Amino acid sequence: MAWRNDWVRTNADKSGLHLIPPAHGVAAALRELDDATASSPTILHKGLGGMLDRRWSPHRSVAYPLIDRVEILGDGKATAHRRFSVEQDEFLNQHRLNRTPLMPGVGFMEFMAEFHATLDGSAGHRRFRNLSFHDAFKLHRDQAREAWIEAVRSDEPGSWDMRILSRFESRIGGIAQDRDYCAARVSAGRFDPPGNLGAWIPSGDTAEIAYSRLLSDLDRIPQNVVFGPLFHESRNPGRKAEDDVVVRWDARGLRTPCVLPSAQSANPRYPLERFVLNPCLLDSIHQAGVIHGVLTTGSVHLPFGAEEFVVLKKQERPGTYLVEVALVERKPDVLVYDIVLRDGSGEVQAWVSRSAYHRINS
Repeated sequence: MAWRNDWVRTNADKSGLHLIPPAHGVAAALRELDDATASSPTILHKGLGGMLDRRWSPHRSVAYPLIDRVEILGDGKATAHRRFSVEQDEFLNQHRLNRTPLMPGVGFMEFMAEFHATLDGSAGHRRFRNLSFHDAFKLHRDQAREAWIEAVRSDEPGSWDMRILSRFESRIGGIAQDRDYCAARVSAGRFDPPGNLGAWIPSGDTAEIAYSRLLSDLDRIPQNVVFGPLFHESRNPGRKAEDDVVVRWDARGLRTPCVLPSAQSANPRYPLERFVLNPCLLDSIHQAGVIHGVLTTGSVHLPFGAEEFVVLKKQERPGTYLVEVALVERKPDVLVYDIVLRDGSGEVQAWVSRSAYHRINS
C-alpha cells in the first residue's frame, strides 16, 4: 500500500528507506512457497538490520551503503537492488551532464564491489575484468531510479559475472524495457600490475596547464560532465590558490596530480568509511583519459570499458595522488589507454589496462 502512494515513496527515498516494489516481494514469496529446499530464494533487505538469522550474516546488506536488498536465488545466482537518488547518493548529485545526474562508471563499480563483498567477503584487491559500460544511466528531472545487479558465480574461484540493469521508460515512442548498463567479471584476491602495462615517458614537447583552468575550459565544452567538490578539490570554494595542481601532457600521454578532496570527509551522504572503494577519487582515472583526449583532439571521449581495472586499496588518506596516462592505441573515434594511480610515495594504488574511450558527438 505504501508503495502506491507517491508522497510516501518519495519521502522514503529521501530518508533512505527504499521500499521493496510489491511485484518483487510477491514474486519472491511465491518462489519461496514453491520451493521448500535449502536453496530456496530469499530476500534480505537492509531494513531488517539485526533481525537476520545468523546463517544469513555473510549476506547482510546493511553493511554497505549502495545495497538496499539482496535476493539469494540459489544455484550460484543472486541479485542486488538499489534505488539511486540525488538525496541519498551525493556522488550522483555532483556528477551531471547538461544539469542531469549521470551515473559515473566508478559508481556502478562500487555497486558491484559491494555486492561481491556481500557474497564472498571484503578482503583482498578488487579486480574488474572485461569491464564495459553500455548506456548512460541518468536521473531525469532528479527522479529516483532503481537499478539491480544480476550475478552468476563464474568457473573462476571467487569470481562473479555481474551485469547491471535498470527499467527504462519513455513516453516518446512508447518505450518500456530493461536496459543493460554495465558488466564485468568481479573478483577479489592479490593482483600485481602486468609487466606490459604502458608507461608515459615525457617528450621534449611536453606542455603544462593548471587544473583549475582546465576544468573551467572543459565546462564550456558541450557533452562534458560537470563535477562537484567530491570529485575535485579545485571545486572546493574554500581552497587556496597555491593548492592548484598542474597537468603535464604531450601527444602520447599525461601526468596529473590529484588531491584527495576535503569534501569527502565532511559529507554525510558520501560515507567513505563504508564504501569498498573510493569512487570519486577513482573517477580521476577516467577523467585523466578524458582530459588527454580533449587536449589532443579537441573532442570529448568517454570510457566505454577496459580489459582490466584493478584497485589495490581504498584511497582515504588525505594527500596528493598521481595519475599517469599512456596512449597505447589510436583508432578512428577511439583512444585506448593504460592508466596507473599512485600515492604520494609512488606506490601503485590502482591500474587500468586497455581502457577504450569513444568520441561523443557534441
